[in-house]
Amino acid sequence: MTQQERLSYLVEEFKADSGEYRDLQTPPDVEGQREVLRSLMNIRMPRGMSSEVLEVQDKYLQERARRTAPSNWNTGASCWTETSQRCWRSNGKEC
Repeated sequence: MTQQERLSYLVEEFKADSGEYRDLQTPPDVEGQREVLRSLMNIRMPRGMSSEVLEVQDKYLQERARRTAPSNWNTGASCWTETSQRCWRSNGKEC
């Protein structure tokens, strides 16, 4: 499943789960779909969800994090590691 397919799948699953926003028009563009997904995730009350949806959500969010990870401004290398999340200040020192 591609990242775009994951996004579309998650938008539809979260819309169906919400009840109130079940009939929400999904924007055709990726950025609009991301906004809808983020909004639906933010307003969702804690409760169970299928393991398939959770697995797709996990893969989608991991890939988003990997693609948008901050980088060390000196080297351009990613600051994310397997064991910790790091960021760099504009002066090159670790946060």
